Amino acid sequence: MKKRIFYGNQHVGSYDNSFKKTKRETFGAKVKSFFTTVSLYALVVIVALGFIELGGYINPTIKVEARDVLVDNLGAKVSTLKEEVITAIQDCERAGFTEADGIITFDPHRTNKKVKAPSIGEFQYKTDTIQYYYKTLYGKEITPKQAVLIALDTDKARDLTRDIMFTTKNGRDNWITCTNKPAVAQKLAVIKELSK
Repeated sequence: MKKRIFYGNQHVGSYDNSFKKTKRETFGAKVKSFFTTVSLYALVVIVALGFIELGGYINPTIKVEARDVLVDNLGAKVSTLKEEVITAIQDCERAGFTEADGIITFDPHRTNKKVKAPSIGEFQYKTDTIQYYYKTLYGKEITPKQAVLIALDTDKARDLTRDIMFTTKNGRDNWITCTNKPAVAQKLAVIKELSK
């Protein structure tokens, strides 16, 4: 059925409302409308998220997290290992004797079968070795008597041994037999690695 359209009293056209959509066409139109609406909302969300993400780059926020800090005691561990090495050298050299025994031995060298200078004390120092290192390390000239007294004093000999072992280039060569023992050599390797 046609409907006539008027503007005021004047006829401007006709309209045919007899044209109706089928169910399939109606369903298709609704689906198209639904997906168009969903696509539009998705586009709006994506754009909004883009601006939010971009805002993070433009105005970055700094997050500070509280963390437990573990204080590393490598210095103390290295010192402990050094003391263990000095004790191992002492035990190796004194062969079960103590400071009270006042150890003095004449140990022949492979190239010199007749030994004139004895090894003294728990670290088996020779007087000229103590004199040399006192001059080299401390800048002090000492007499042979003072060197003997230092060698017999365990605390002073221990301090000197520590300084020789860990502040001179070839300090371990003074006790090569003792420092080549596996347990001592291993500790020296660890000390060297941790001291880098």
